Amino acid sequence: KNEAPDLIVEEVKTETGLRSGETVRFVAKITNRGNAPTPANVVHGVAFSVDGQVVAWSDTFTGPLAPGESRTLTANSGPK
Repeated sequence: KNEAPDLIVEEVKTETGLRSGETVRFVAKITNRGNAPTPANVVHGVAFSVDGQVVAWSDTFTGPLAPGESRTLTANSGPK
């Protein structure tokens, strides 16, 4: 049996009721559906796109993520 992590994005959220010009906070829930943990000290990054353009990303979580474990990642940066 080949053991390997398998990360998926299960959910993406933003606040609701925002007005034009207000800053949006993006949040994603990732889950390891594999049968091995992800390595430690490796960025588990998520990029958020709107209309095909990357507008933000999360690059602060560095694992490990055990099989079946989930983590909620919040965008911390974006294009300048």
